[in-house]
Amino acid sequence: SCLAIIADCAIAAPHRSLVAMVISAVHSIPVRLAVLVVACLVAPVGSYSGLQPRLVPWVNLSWSWAEHKVPNAHPPMPFDPSNRSLSWAIDASSCGVGPFTPGAVSNTSDLLGLFDAPCGRPSAPYFGEWGYEFHHTSASHGCNNLTNAAYAKPPTSRLDAAARLRLYFLCRSAEARNLTLAAKTATPRRPQPRTEPPTRSGTPTPVDQLVGHYFYQHYGCQWTTCGIVAAEVGENIDSINAHFAFTRGAARQYNVPWQIDFSAWYQGHILDYTSPGFWGAASQPRGIGGHSLSLFERTYFATFMAGAGSLIAEAGAVNWFLQPAANASGQPFVLSPLGTIGHQLYLLTHAPFPRGIPYVPVALVLEQNHGMGLGWWYNGKAWDEFELTAAELMASETLRTVWPAASWVVEQFIGTASSEHHYMQGSKYGELFDVLLPANLTSQVLAKYRVAVFLGDFGGNNDGGSDDAKVGAGVVAAFVEAGGVAIVGAVGGPPSVISNATLTGAELTGRQVQVQATALRDVETGWTNQVQAGKPFCASAQSSSQEMPSAAAVSYYIKTGGDPTVSRGWDGGNLDKCCRASLQSCHWFSSLATCQAALRTVTCTSCSTSPSTIGCPAWPGNGSVLIASVEQLQSATPLLVLEPSQTPAAIINRNPSGGAVVTLLAGSAETLANLQLLDGLLSRIYNDTAPVEVTINGTSTAAGNLVQVMVNTSPAGYNVTLINNNGVTKTPTTPEVIDPGSKLTVSLVLRPEYGTLRRATCSRSGGTSLPLDPTTRAVTVSLAPGQLVILGLELEQ
Repeated sequence: SCLAIIADCAIAAPHRSLVAMVISAVHSIPVRLAVLVVACLVAPVGSYSGLQPRLVPWVNLSWSWAEHKVPNAHPPMPFDPSNRSLSWAIDASSCGVGPFTPGAVSNTSDLLGLFDAPCGRPSAPYFGEWGYEFHHTSASHGCNNLTNAAYAKPPTSRLDAAARLRLYFLCRSAEARNLTLAAKTATPRRPQPRTEPPTRSGTPTPVDQLVGHYFYQHYGCQWTTCGIVAAEVGENIDSINAHFAFTRGAARQYNVPWQIDFSAWYQGHILDYTSPGFWGAASQPRGIGGHSLSLFERTYFATFMAGAGSLIAEAGAVNWFLQPAANASGQPFVLSPLGTIGHQLYLLTHAPFPRGIPYVPVALVLEQNHGMGLGWWYNGKAWDEFELTAAELMASETLRTVWPAASWVVEQFIGTASSEHHYMQGSKYGELFDVLLPANLTSQVLAKYRVAVFLGDFGGNNDGGSDDAKVGAGVVAAFVEAGGVAIVGAVGGPPSVISNATLTGAELTGRQVQVQATALRDVETGWTNQVQAGKPFCASAQSSSQEMPSAAAVSYYIKTGGDPTVSRGWDGGNLDKCCRASLQSCHWFSSLATCQAALRTVTCTSCSTSPSTIGCPAWPGNGSVLIASVEQLQSATPLLVLEPSQTPAAIINRNPSGGAVVTLLAGSAETLANLQLLDGLLSRIYNDTAPVEVTINGTSTAAGNLVQVMVNTSPAGYNVTLINNNGVTKTPTTPEVIDPGSKLTVSLVLRPEYGTLRRATCSRSGGTSLPLDPTTRAVTVSLAPGQLVILGLELEQ
């Protein structure tokens, strides 16, 4: 309870100026989630000139600003089983399994407070994991001859792949609508195979569509009337945090609610407390198999605070309960440990607690026909078919900078003790990101954000093939005129922008040159980063050698030594060195894109303990980076320059309104990585947009991905969620293991330009005020491994 937490409070030394409050919320069982909810009250803050220079103009982050910026932030969930208009709901699945009948589950839910939809949303035209179905199965339904496997030949282009996916999706949509109608009328109607499915005309019944392994959330809402856009996380699916950003971004782009389905399955096992187990061998060991309780907790609560309209507790109608006693007919079920967590979630989310509007100032605008999924991250292929271009590889590098690289490839850690650790990993720049696509990228949509970063290859057949899927120069110009900051790449950026000298303030040549550099410097702030000369990169071996496998197609390796300016050739390990798979063999890759995808996650055989001729680099090297050249600077000025040549690596064209267009001139993913250009830029965006500054054990969050930070504005002020995702390890069949050394001391301070912290209250104890030191005013929380707290900040006038 909040009163118990208050009793543990103590005053800590200040991090800097402003208010300090210490909250100790460590439970005796460290993986239990301790949720501290602090309601906030914000008063208007006067205009602020800011600490110059700013990249992103200052705004007053008031509740009225947030409501205007993101209208209808929480639309009601459709298909409610009781015809209610709820902007948040907890749904269960597996209702009706064994003794867990619809009546018994609903009765227990009503008595204890668990679910809003104990048996889901039966009236919803729903279909799930359609991206994975299209790419990997001959699905057993009326659309099985429209999966990719049903075609005699692979797609010829990204446009062709997108067209195939659209046919399959529309068929599945029609099937879902017809099956729902059949359940009501007993007159099933199947779509005819190989015919054009219904197009988006009139007002068809909205569909509830869910993806998981493939980031296709936006496509579903683009191609038909979307009732709910949903994503499955957990199981063996990559990056929970990225799925939040893609799904929320699609929801905001199409003005629909969004939903997260946390899969209780974990690499073939599921958490199940029944005996002998309803899922057979997959339920074993009973009460231990599947994901950790810690990951359930963190995902459940983060889903709510991230702004979702609903959580699907997959298998919740079974695993939220213990095995019912034989003589307990008519009595409510006894909650399992997971059910206890679910009950805590229900109490918080159904209390008079305004979670507010998630503050997400940065839009990552990905190319329209990205085809991002398993093939992109594990094999370096868009649509599982096409080698990633240079601009797409830079998009990958950007996304791996925003969220930790390992979180994008969780399957690479299957069978290791750290496997589950990578599922939920926050950005060190805060969870400030949504993902959008060019289709339906209107001025109204882009106005919901303060920064727009355009990622990927927007040229050729990646631009969507139609005007409504291209980035309009007018939309970007209006965004900048209103004070927004647009960031584009000279390589692969939207043609309507990078060819428009009025927007970029420069004429680009379209050529790229190699430049020697020792450092990257921010002209405005003085930030400097030493170029990582000789950093490992992917190189082509050109021809086979005795070191290479016999397959001629395997011809790329990760170069760790030799001449860093040479990217082709392999001399067998004489001067060239590689990332080793074993003592005598390099890791070999079938394509440059596959090698690039593995660059940040592959494990190399140690040189320190097992030296050999083919590995063990000693690379003094010099820094050679690939830069897009500028013909002439007009109104733009250098933002980032290379030392000592002063060659621009990024330029900025400022608008009198305070908005700007930043053009990045890096020509390759290796250049981005070697310069650490993205880290410098994203850190500056974080400093300019986040209302709070967070330090961990005395160190800024910019020093590492240690704590997940989520900020909401609300009628009462700010709610700030802090999550320690570290120190909990779990395999599918063993108990979770806690590392006490992963405990964090997290300090939170309100940036001075957003006012002065006055008081804090705890909504779970009826608005009880928490004691604040009148002098220091920093909020310090001790976070145990796997722990989450929600803080609120009330400001002075």
